[in-house]
Amino acid sequence: MQLKYRLYRRRNGVFYWQANDSKKQGSLRTTDRRDAERFLNAMNESHREPTLNLNLARAYLAAHDPKMAQRTWQAVMDEMATHGIPSTQERCARGFRSKAYNPIRNKPLVQTTGEDLLSVVHANGNCVAHYLRRLHNLALDLGWLPWPILAKRAWPKIQTQSKRAITAEEHAAVIALEKNPGRRAYYELLYGAAQTDAANLTGEDVDWTNGILIYRRKKLGSFSEPCRLTIGKKLRALLKSLPASGDLFPNINKSSAKDRSAEFRRRCRVAEQSNANRDLLGNFMPTTPRRKNCL
Repeated sequence: MQLKYRLYRRRNGVFYWQANDSKKQGSLRTTDRRDAERFLNAMNESHREPTLNLNLARAYLAAHDPKMAQRTWQAVMDEMATHGIPSTQERCARGFRSKAYNPIRNKPLVQTTGEDLLSVVHANGNCVAHYLRRLHNLALDLGWLPWPILAKRAWPKIQTQSKRAITAEEHAAVIALEKNPGRRAYYELLYGAAQTDAANLTGEDVDWTNGILIYRRKKLGSFSEPCRLTIGKKLRALLKSLPASGDLFPNINKSSAKDRSAEFRRRCRVAEQSNANRDLLGNFMPTTPRRKNCL
């Protein structure tokens, strides 16, 4: 094993040490060779023990799992991107391509310290901190980490901002400024349904005989029990103005969830900036409208 430090003597007779890797130098403050060699041996020994222990640990881990010493955080990211439904997999894969994970992306798991994880957490926001903790826990569950790098109490708490859905008055202001009939009807329906569920509604979901709207929640999957909501007077008038068969909102259904959210956010900003509704809306968070228990 190569020594960390070497000894040399200057013309003034004082002995100095020099690091073999960084070329950093320092004085040993002695002109006696024996004392200088003893000091240098102590410095090399203090460095040799941690390195020796790490090499021994790697040898034991390699006997248990040959890939453990070489497995990096990128392998954990790739594994997490295979969990969940396709949309979740796509979201994870897209999130892990962020430059925020570059400091540890190619770093072996067993060589990662708590300082490495905390530096990534403190340099980024809540999203990175959330996913980094999930990566850490997944590596533990898979047996890719022999011990936790950070204990549960050592992880920084997620600092969330206060958010709320828009009120009925704010929702009415958004609808009043919407000129497109189909989109206005969609926004009216959103106050009682989730965004994707409302966009996927069809005329066949309406049971006019029993006065019930039947549809399946997107997030619950195809094997879940469908929702059955009683059609009230307001919803009946709204549904009568929409197509009797096929997609109720054909144009909106073609767009993605993020595009629909972005469009609704723009509508909220327009309503907020409107002179007629400035005092009514105030400073509100433009999010998807709050869902009611019934339509």
